[in-house]
Amino acid sequence: MNKYTIQKPIWDGGYKERCIGIAEYRLPCIVDISYTDKHDNLVYPGKYMVTRDFAKKFDKKKVGASVEVRVIPISKLKEHDEPLEGKDKYIKELEDLLFIAVDCLDNIIITQANSSKYRSMAKDALSKIIRSPHTDGIQIKSNTRD
Repeated sequence: MNKYTIQKPIWDGGYKERCIGIAEYRLPCIVDISYTDKHDNLVYPGKYMVTRDFAKKFDKKKVGASVEVRVIPISKLKEHDEPLEGKDKYIKELEDLLFIAVDCLDNIIITQANSSKYRSMAKDALSKIIRSPHTDGIQIKSNTRD
């Protein structure tokens, strides 16, 4: 998921309150606002989740020559909850394991080798995915022999 820092808010984005502007091509994303008061305290602490569907509820505004942004009031932003970080990490781990498995299977196909090393690496990667605590309740049956 993309992460962006907004330096300062839009003072009046047409909603008579402070807003942020996010280009649609950056969505979905997690945003933090680094704007501080005169005592150097963050005015808007925390991180905020902005999904494509959420952003579509707000008006577009053209910035510069060609970039259009969705202007979103800060008061409407949804605070980002940290458990998503764990999900992002888990998804990255799954991607890595799947890449290993696919790479091994590709090597077997390309070289037409009957390499037990490649088969073992692919099987280990796929087994880690299948035995993940996140797959509780999912029935996965093998149609091959070990």
